[in-house]
Amino acid sequence: MALLLIFLFFTPLIITSYEHCQTPNQQPGKCVIINQCPHLFSVVLQNATGEESKKLIQKSHCGFESLLFPKVCCPLEAIELLEESGAISQNKHSTKCGLHVPDGPSDPWLALLEYEHGDGRREFLCGGVLINKRYVLTAAHCITQKPKLGTVHLGEYRSTSGLQLVIPVDGTIVHPEYKPNDPHQYHDIALVRLKQKVNFKDGIVRPICVPMDSRKVFIGKTLQLAGWDTVGNFTKKRDGIATVWNNSECHLIYNTTQVNLKDSQMCAGGKKLPYRDQHHIDFGGILMHVAKDTSYSVQGIRSIVPPCCEKDYPKVYTKVASYFTWIMDNLKP
Repeated sequence: MALLLIFLFFTPLIITSYEHCQTPNQQPGKCVIINQCPHLFSVVLQNATGEESKKLIQKSHCGFESLLFPKVCCPLEAIELLEESGAISQNKHSTKCGLHVPDGPSDPWLALLEYEHGDGRREFLCGGVLINKRYVLTAAHCITQKPKLGTVHLGEYRSTSGLQLVIPVDGTIVHPEYKPNDPHQYHDIALVRLKQKVNFKDGIVRPICVPMDSRKVFIGKTLQLAGWDTVGNFTKKRDGIATVWNNSECHLIYNTTQVNLKDSQMCAGGKKLPYRDQHHIDFGGILMHVAKDTSYSVQGIRSIVPPCCEKDYPKVYTKVASYFTWIMDNLKP
């Protein structure tokens, strides 16, 4: 409804449109249905009534597919990124992300981060999730509070199996507002850029969907868990399920540890049933939602683990949808 109001009240009703266009920033663009331009669609979802949002959408408007489907001038760079990943968001226009290949591995988007110590030792310390051919999403503290990140492992069930793709890291981007020593761990999110593009053709490695609507809540619902655990000399993939808490309930528990939660965080697991989790699933592990079309989206990234031995405490995750615009703004071809 907010989307229609913006177009009907702030733009002229134009049924014709042009494939090629210029964005408000004078960049080359393509006129597409707004759902196919997540960068602008997320603006509508997150701040539909703000004046700046209205002006941006109005200036980007380039026609209508029909009376119900407004079109906007989407930057070509953003479209190329979407085409490169197959899709980056769960909606009816994007069906390639978050899907398993028949007889393929479970969670083919799961990544394992390998670090390099100063003495030459290499160690797996964090996980992440592949969101397109070039980028892995992880927790910010997996970058700032660990040794040097060297490589990313993809497409493997355990670190010693032959089914793996090892790619050097080209660079990392930590959210600018993240503070490593902050006990609340706000903005605990980061991007890892790979030195080479990943091939999705064989189905061993696939990207997961990134949600754009931060207003959607999962309180009381059961989500899927995935991450890594070290058992002896092996690093093995682990999975489980967890029920999502109301943040106010979670806050009451964590208040004893001087941790205050924001809407950009979410809690899951602990004494809320159903719950099944391996105790050592890593930082950077993920919380996933399965849509009706069986596609998976990454809803949370493991951020804060409860104090030792407090098994009834829920775990705190960075809410990925709250950072959709930041993610899109930092992806490069």
